[in-house]
Amino acid sequence: DKTPTLKGSLDKTLDSTEQLVIYRDGKKVGIATVSNTQWEFTDSIANDGNYTYVARVEDAAGNQGVESNEYQITLDTAAPSQTV
Repeated sequence: DKTPTLKGSLDKTLDSTEQLVIYRDGKKVGIATVSNTQWEFTDSIANDGNYTYVARVEDAAGNQGVESNEYQITLDTAAPSQTV
């Protein structure tokens, strides 16, 4: 699946100046949709490989919260080569 969906929960609701930012391999890839303390983000990946995600709260002033634990996925879209 080249469009993995990540889901999680926050300890508290965000205020109006905060957002939950998602990073893949250290690069910002988007902002999660947050509802109360639940969040969701769907990524779009072009190439097979291993990817590591983290999330963190950031506010409008650029202050960053603590990163979440890493979440790792492997994208492998190649069909098996075994002959039956």
